[in-house]
Amino acid sequence: MPHQALTPAEALVASLDGQGTIAPGSRGDVVLLDADPLAVPADSREACDVLREMPVAATIVAGRLTHAG
Repeated sequence: MPHQALTPAEALVASLDGQGTIAPGSRGDVVLLDADPLAVPADSREACDVLREMPVAATIVAGRLTHAG
């Protein structure tokens, strides 16, 4: 439902679980993207399409590099 959609910025804040930075000892997994996920079209449908196609540069799970693009 479009009226319940989160903006990319709102989704990012929600995914941080109160952590403002990434540092040694931080919990969680990290995905590094090849582009700025906040620089997407304002229209939620277009933003979804852009985010789905955004290339992933690297994925870190439990402190280990699990994907490098």
